[in-house]
Amino acid sequence: MSNLTSGVSIKYKFNTKKTFAENALIVHRKIKKKLMKYRLFVLKFITELPATLIDAVLLNTHDCYFDRLAQKTAKIMEYREKTRDIGVTNLTKIDIPAVYGSYKINNVIFVPPAVSYSRNIIGVSTFDGRMTFSFHNVNYL
Repeated sequence: MSNLTSGVSIKYKFNTKKTFAENALIVHRKIKKKLMKYRLFVLKFITELPATLIDAVLLNTHDCYFDRLAQKTAKIMEYREKTRDIGVTNLTKIDIPAVYGSYKINNVIFVPPAVSYSRNIIGVSTFDGRMTFSFHNVNYL
């Protein structure tokens, strides 16, 4: 089991004159454009970082540890920007059986991690043909 993380950020304000689906399509296009611009660099880059550096970046972000490399990496990864209102994280399809003999898993809920750069986090996961959304609000100083 592993927990790989990556991320991209976009700027978009929900347009109340458009439907939810129209807004979602605009967000999708913005994310796709950004990923293509960097040729999936962010997604590949994060897997190459040593775990100790990732820990140092998070500690640096919360002012618990100072290191120039961690500080610079946090800036590059936009961990210092606390202006984002909504973060979305997708666990994707959970590829395990739903039935184990006489036992059945009815639902899986993904609770997204608290992150330092977003106040509202939406988690998305899909299990047994059902997509589940979860939401929590994190109040950082």
